[in-house]
Amino acid sequence: MRTRGHLMVTLLALGTALSACGGEPVGGSTTQSASEADAAVPGAGTLRDEGAPGAAAARSEQERAGTAEEPATTDIPVAGSNAPPGFVELRGEGDAFHAAMTDGDGSAEPQLLTDPPLGDGWQVVEADGPMFVQTVCGVQLDPVQPRDAAHRRWGLVEEFTYLTSEVHLFAGRAGEGIAEQVADALEGCDGFGVDEDGTEVASGSGDYEVTVTPLEGLPEPWVGWTETTEGAGLVRHNALRDVDGGWHWVSAYGSLGAPADPDLLVGAVRGEGR
Repeated sequence: MRTRGHLMVTLLALGTALSACGGEPVGGSTTQSASEADAAVPGAGTLRDEGAPGAAAARSEQERAGTAEEPATTDIPVAGSNAPPGFVELRGEGDAFHAAMTDGDGSAEPQLLTDPPLGDGWQVVEADGPMFVQTVCGVQLDPVQPRDAAHRRWGLVEEFTYLTSEVHLFAGRAGEGIAEQVADALEGCDGFGVDEDGTEVASGSGDYEVTVTPLEGLPEPWVGWTETTEGAGLVRHNALRDVDGGWHWVSAYGSLGAPADPDLLVGAVRGEGR
């Protein structure tokens, strides 16, 4: 399993909305394939290796079925998880709405953020993950297939600004120390290149350049950084921490024209205390 992401990226929800890359408002469609999303938001999506949950040809159940009904937000483009059909499913309603591994053990969802201090206009919207096989500055976040993974997303739809919470848990000790590895990698990483297909490559050799800068103000043990992909018009603030058996990734993102406030991310992880 290998990829770029976030998640992850990826992680990767703006999709057509990051036509806000060009300042265009969202059009009528509410669904988007993972491949289209990667093309629209290079550096925000994840890459796919053949045979892995993030395989290039794979499409999530959400994508095949179409966008699930969302609370009063029907114009949100949805990238969907990069997992194969049936690997991830949507669950819950209202503030509990999220996506999770269909055959997971249910241990990831209770660790997602539940009520971050986001202010007026924010609401839970359809998840655009979980994402799989992601790398951050060369560190593989999913060394093996997780035993469970879950994802929840909030949106300030009118401004194309989003906050996500994603947890991946692994069997045994496979997921130990991932955030610590990322922290070490970030010390020597000021950016990387991204190919059209989303593959992370050496800086200067991709179709797009992603700049990585430190993100301060996060409580310990969160590790923070910001990714800016000018060619795709995306700014993404990230916070990652180790949890028992895996990791928790929280991300706030928007377009270059209306970037998410990094304090939004800081407040979310501080307010939840985990």
